[in-house]
Amino acid sequence: MDLLIVLCAVACILYFAGIFVYAGPGSTFAWFWLFVGLLLLAWFLYRRGVKHKIIHFLFPLWIKVSILTTLILGAAVFVLAEILICSSMLSRPSPGLDYIVVLGAQVKGEQVSNSLKKRLDTALEYLLENEETVAVVSGGQGPGEDITEAEAMRRYLMEHGIEKTRIIKEAFSTNTQENLNFSKAYILLNWSGKAEEEGVMPKVGIVTNNFHVYRAVAVAEKLNFDNVEGIPAPSDNFLLANQMVREFFALVKEKIVGNI
Repeated sequence: MDLLIVLCAVACILYFAGIFVYAGPGSTFAWFWLFVGLLLLAWFLYRRGVKHKIIHFLFPLWIKVSILTTLILGAAVFVLAEILICSSMLSRPSPGLDYIVVLGAQVKGEQVSNSLKKRLDTALEYLLENEETVAVVSGGQGPGEDITEAEAMRRYLMEHGIEKTRIIKEAFSTNTQENLNFSKAYILLNWSGKAEEEGVMPKVGIVTNNFHVYRAVAVAEKLNFDNVEGIPAPSDNFLLANQMVREFFALVKEKIVGNI
């Protein structure tokens, strides 16, 4: 058991270092892995005999049982959330969607980042196969971005053969909830008058990196999107574990604030 704890601790610390080197210091969630690694090392030292009477005094049996119960329940919730996230990663889009919403990601100057490129390439593949589908590119302008994410996405799609008339630009949002809420307004405005009968709503796909699909669709459903589904784009294999764990905490946050 002690060997397993040490190996897990070392793996977490090495993964933290790897993320720091691979993605740079801007990857703030990387510190989670360092924290977990140090916590595991502290547990190892405690198990190896760094046990003093004061520890037993400060942590009587009922506190230890409460902590253990909380950890078990937390682990169960984490596993359930990860199962839902993984199931959405494997989803496949239906053909003939009326709109696809491409969620924004970091733009470096005027160039799309690797993560955003993966989303755009997935959207591009779908648009080329479904010539009636309209794309909504969604994302505002953040630090280090010379243009809005929506504008960078629009340029990318046009450079790869998608007509300007098939692209709607939403350039004001700053997070997933705003991406979808603002995109919905553009979609309904564009859709008005196209339905053959009253009450028919457009079929919408949401393009984002695979680990983010479950949360994006859940937010969309909370915003009363009808006929919505996820279109998973690939993600960076090395960073996937980090992104999957971070996504769990993002889901918890969205639940707390009422976005899902």
